[in-house]
Amino acid sequence: VGTQNIVAANGQVSTSAFYEMLPDVSRPVPGVTVSPNDSMSASVTEISTGQWAISITDITDGESNTITVSYASWLSSAEWIEEDPSYSFRLQIPFDNFHGASFTSALVTLSGGTSVNIAASTAQPVTMVDGSGQNIAVPSAIGSDGASFTVSP
Repeated sequence: VGTQNIVAANGQVSTSAFYEMLPDVSRPVPGVTVSPNDSMSASVTEISTGQWAISITDITDGESNTITVSYASWLSSAEWIEEDPSYSFRLQIPFDNFHGASFTSALVTLSGGTSVNIAASTAQPVTMVDGSGQNIAVPSAIGSDGASFTVSP
């Protein structure tokens, strides 16, 4: 769950809230209008075996929605990402001109029900590079709170 910028062939950028249940494509979250620089909050919570509540809130505008979906999960990963998706032939879509993304209050619930921050989890930073090996999205070190970081171009 998160936000996405889609750049049309004419350069027009549209921003929206979405959720994605792998391996399926992303789907819009109705009722949440996103503008550049909005502050967002999101969560994915297993409410019963195979049933998930996906929530996203635009803190700036006060809009929110929660969707309940069925999904068989391995319960093996959690991600906080700024990414450049790919399309056919594993080519990257041109990256939008983002100026950085900040992640705060990032928690994951481990099996057994204990919630931990990024620093206490097994999360690993990943730098996105282009086909030439140039960095295009670089995560910072985890903040002193153990639950925040930024991604910069």
